[in-house]
Amino acid sequence: METQPKDTVCTQNCGAKSSNPSSTSAVEHPAHYNKHPSGIECIDIAEAFSFNLGNVIKYVFRAGFKDNEVQDLEKAAWYLRREISRRATTTK
Repeated sequence: METQPKDTVCTQNCGAKSSNPSSTSAVEHPAHYNKHPSGIECIDIAEAFSFNLGNVIKYVFRAGFKDNEVQDLEKAAWYLRREISRRATTTK
């Protein structure tokens, strides 16, 4: 599989193929991924960040569009604390 250059944003299926055509939208573009009023899909922004910060963005961006808004924000806070801790230990 080809990999995207780090500064390239993937806006299509990025070379990934679903083995079940009927599940393609559920795998590649679930409804809660596209509910943000901006019309932007979260992954197009989150891929520009580290794993932890990408997850912070993902959970904040999609908070309230899936199941439990408070839980989404708690997950974002968890990843943010983890990133702060990681950076604090690497800068000492």
